[in-house]
Amino acid sequence: MWTEVLHVASLQTGGTLSRLKCRLFESGVLSGCVSLLEQRHVRGEWSGATALAQTISSCCVGADPGDRSEAFDRLFLPSVISTLLSLAARIMKLKCVDLLQKILDSVSWILQTHTHLSAQVLSSRHYEMLQICEEASVSLLCVQLWTHTCSHREFLSRLTNDCLSLLLNDVISQLAVSTDAEVGGACVRLMLVLAHQLKARLPPLLQDFRGLDRLLDNDWRGQGFDQEVDQLINIVQSSESMEQTERVRAACVIQAFWRSHRTRRRVKSLRKSVKTLQTKYRSHRQQQQKQQEAKLWEETLRYQVDLRRQQARRNFHLKQRQLLQLLPPEQVGCYLQQCELQAAELIQSQWRGFTQRRRFKRMREERDAQRREERAAAVIQRAVRHFLSRRRSAKIPPSLFWIGQRGLTDRRRAELKKQVHDYITLHTSSRVSVEECLRLHGDVQQLLASQSVVQQRIQEQRIEALKAQSNTLLRAMRDAPALSAVTHTQMTSFLSGSTHIAARARDSHNALLQAQRFPWWRRSVIGPDAEENQSQGLSKLVSMMCSLPRCLSMPRGMSLAPPPGIRRSVAITLTTACRAPVRLLQDVLSVCDHQTSHSGLCCCWALRPRYKRLVDNIFPENPEDGLVKANMEKLTFFALSAPEKLDRIAAYLSERLTRDLHRHRYGYVQIAVEALEQLLSACHSQSINLLVESFLRTLRLLLESERAQLHELATGAFVAFANIQEDSPSYHRSYDFFVSRFSQMCLCENEDQETQDRIRVSGIRGLQGVVRKTVDNEFHINIWEPQHMEQILPALMVNLQTENIHSGSPAEQTELCFRDLLSRAAYGHITNAIKPVLMHLDSHHLWEEDFAVHVFQIVMCSIQHSHLVVQLILGHLDANSRSAASVRTGIVQVLRAAVTKATGSIGPTVLEVFNTLLRQLRQSVDYELTGYYDNVGKRQTSSAEERELQDAVVHTIGSFAHTLPVYQRSEVMLFIMGKIPVPGMYPDLGSPTKGLEDLPYLSVFLLFRQHIWRIIMIQVDFDALNTSSLTL
Repeated sequence: MWTEVLHVASLQTGGTLSRLKCRLFESGVLSGCVSLLEQRHVRGEWSGATALAQTISSCCVGADPGDRSEAFDRLFLPSVISTLLSLAARIMKLKCVDLLQKILDSVSWILQTHTHLSAQVLSSRHYEMLQICEEASVSLLCVQLWTHTCSHREFLSRLTNDCLSLLLNDVISQLAVSTDAEVGGACVRLMLVLAHQLKARLPPLLQDFRGLDRLLDNDWRGQGFDQEVDQLINIVQSSESMEQTERVRAACVIQAFWRSHRTRRRVKSLRKSVKTLQTKYRSHRQQQQKQQEAKLWEETLRYQVDLRRQQARRNFHLKQRQLLQLLPPEQVGCYLQQCELQAAELIQSQWRGFTQRRRFKRMREERDAQRREERAAAVIQRAVRHFLSRRRSAKIPPSLFWIGQRGLTDRRRAELKKQVHDYITLHTSSRVSVEECLRLHGDVQQLLASQSVVQQRIQEQRIEALKAQSNTLLRAMRDAPALSAVTHTQMTSFLSGSTHIAARARDSHNALLQAQRFPWWRRSVIGPDAEENQSQGLSKLVSMMCSLPRCLSMPRGMSLAPPPGIRRSVAITLTTACRAPVRLLQDVLSVCDHQTSHSGLCCCWALRPRYKRLVDNIFPENPEDGLVKANMEKLTFFALSAPEKLDRIAAYLSERLTRDLHRHRYGYVQIAVEALEQLLSACHSQSINLLVESFLRTLRLLLESERAQLHELATGAFVAFANIQEDSPSYHRSYDFFVSRFSQMCLCENEDQETQDRIRVSGIRGLQGVVRKTVDNEFHINIWEPQHMEQILPALMVNLQTENIHSGSPAEQTELCFRDLLSRAAYGHITNAIKPVLMHLDSHHLWEEDFAVHVFQIVMCSIQHSHLVVQLILGHLDANSRSAASVRTGIVQVLRAAVTKATGSIGPTVLEVFNTLLRQLRQSVDYELTGYYDNVGKRQTSSAEERELQDAVVHTIGSFAHTLPVYQRSEVMLFIMGKIPVPGMYPDLGSPTKGLEDLPYLSVFLLFRQHIWRIIMIQVDFDALNTSSLTL
């Protein structure tokens, strides 16, 4: 059907043909035909596709779409060219030269009418495929395409230099690559056509192609078109001679300028002193005149302002008196009494404000003094800790690092040898030769090796002796008789030789005997603690034995009494083991554990600390049962009773959580996190720092995993931690990782929308927790620094922009977090909090939507110092004065909303605000008259967009003036009236665009005065409305 319509269109003539082509474009027939030429629609019907392409090209030429010309030129025609070139590339693969020639003729026909499509053709991927084809016929058709197109008389005149460079590059590359005579002749003729039509434009373009004349002379002579080759060589050489002539002329001009400059400088130096004196005197006189004129103007302006202010107040009082005269006599007293009450309330409010400010200042000074004292105490404590650590490190004897280095790898040993060799090579001794050094080095190495062998042999002998002694004692323990049948001789064989251990055993034995004499109620209380004391005493005993020196000789005669509840054989074993090296202690304890397994006592379990047993008891066998609450209460009581163990408890919990996380036992991971949360909530603020580091390290592991459930679990734990108030400061704690990770969670993308919302909500809650934790503590990191705000605020803006707003959605949670963040911002942090928002709106082009107004409404409702936000918006408006009109309109609308929300608290620089807005209004008028909004004249603007911007500026000025007091509006009116341009005084409102001097002065004057009078009329309407309301 579409083919028949196009055939009918091709038969029409004149104006009917143009209108019919326009109707075909507007109805979408041409777009549908273009879509039919795509690869998925053409299935072997190449002749029909070629005919359809010719018909489409004939309809594109001569069509006048009217109002849709921009869409026709920028969207439709590039799609037609792309489709035709794609069709040509497919036909090329089929080697149908006739069809390919028809397609390229259609492209040439379109290019002759629409020259701006040439750049698209030259940079097209399909055209490159045609160029790199090895068939000479295809290359010839490509050259003929441009030959026919360039034959049009206006085609080359409308081409830019970039397009001409691309075309020359293609033609010369064909000359350099191709060997076919027809292709070469076509290329030479095409370049002659270019030279004939371009004339003076061609020589500068040929400067980039050095050696073109030699290429033509060497490769293309004798091919049947020598005359044309000679003409082209003459043109190329003439361009080079012209370039040389230009260089000579430029050199002459430079020399002439230099000689004239040198002559003028010599002439000027003759009267330099007189001229300098005259210049200084004239400048001094001129400066004095300017100062006097400025002072006179300032005094006149101040007098006029004072006079008008006095007149406005007088008129206001007169109007008020007239209104009082209109009232009945019985209402005058009530009205005066009401005025007195209002005056009294105003005085009282001012006095209360003064007293509160004075009280707040005193409290702030006291708080600053307290913080200064705390900071000084912290500095002193830190210095004392460093001093004590240096003292302790100084008491430790230095290790002999050159003997028996442990952990030294082969690579490190080779590097050290190379360094020694290089040093010896560079610093040779003059007294000792290299051979003598090598000999001495070999002797020393042999002595060291022999000494190490001797020491190793002695060590092995000692170890063998201790093993034999341990085995003997173990056999004696195994064959030991009962206590009822033991003799005095057998008792002496089990005596201990360590005085310290024997004293400890005697104390434990006496404590047990005393505990047995206590009454029953006291023994019941002591019972649970006795077992803990036994395990702690045994662990301390083992640690003391391990710390004893190996060569200590222990006198006999002192016995090691067994601790309460420990078998005698275990005590004797430990007594003997004190002489063994530390690495043998583990073997001895395993033997003791084997010997005492039947009696229900395990030596390794007794050595295990109690806090580890308590932590292990909170984990059930089945993770689905959850935390064992009774055991958790025991662990909490133990942590509160012994706060010095908190760091060990947290470290062990973190170790178990890490192990369970690597083994994918996520139920136990959740139990460990819950236990850490309960410990954090139960611990006092003085001891909370002992487990915070392990807790934060655990949360980092959970956040680095890939499961969303673990992210939510870590976020909930961090929020609970953020709600805890810490009294003791922390100097080294950093939350950079959490800020970065929570910001990444806020920007999460997931196929499941519900999962994505949950992760984003968790990230937002985490950021809110970070802000709540760090914003009020000066010892923590400064969350208001730009590197943190540039991560937090863009993440919040992305979630605030989402459309699905429901209970618990990311948008709702983001708005709460955003309000909380801005409400905590101090005066010095507002700039860092607002600049990332402005940058996000700029980079994502969001000024044209209502989203920017919504964001700054939230900002103005949440922030304390609203005038600073208004100043930042004004500065951003000045920075975007060269941006598009739609962007500037969006910023002005945001400024209007901010002024409305500020309700008068905009700051002291009122005239500066009006000056900025009037400058933007003047610039918009200039842009409307010139049609461009940049200095180079490349960025066009429309009158409708500038009119919209001007209306927005006018209404913003009216809204701003409406918030000012009545007596201040007169000053604003005078200032606005002073901005109207009049002959003889043309104030500079901003930087006008290039070419503004050529505009008619009357147009600028009329447009700007029209907007000024609109502002005045809006203000008059506001005043009339206020007067009518007062009268009523």
